[in-house]
Amino acid sequence: MKQAPHVEDAYQEARYQLEDCEVEVKKAVEANESSAHSSNKVYIDLLKEKVANFNFANKSVTRAFVKTDPKKNKDYTSKSELVVLHAKLMQCQLRARASERRWRVLIEECKQLKVYI
Repeated sequence: MKQAPHVEDAYQEARYQLEDCEVEVKKAVEANESSAHSSNKVYIDLLKEKVANFNFANKSVTRAFVKTDPKKNKDYTSKSELVVLHAKLMQCQLRARASERRWRVLIEECKQLKVYI
């Protein structure tokens, strides 16, 4: 049970990173839908599909805590930036899924201990 605080911290941090990345995806979608970059449609559709099909139980309903850095204005109409964003999204999703699994294992262990006590 010594691992509990670390597992919870990792779980929450992964969740927040995922949500921050999803906000970036939303910005990229908006930037490409409002511009004449139809050549990016494949990239945008892929990003939208990845976000829509990723089931994560503890997503926040509000994005009030999302970190934004006004100094980093990214060109989301650039194909290379969209590829980087896709890689970041995949990494965040994998981290969120892995931390969610560790969290659920910990919860099950706690339930088992409660049964024994």
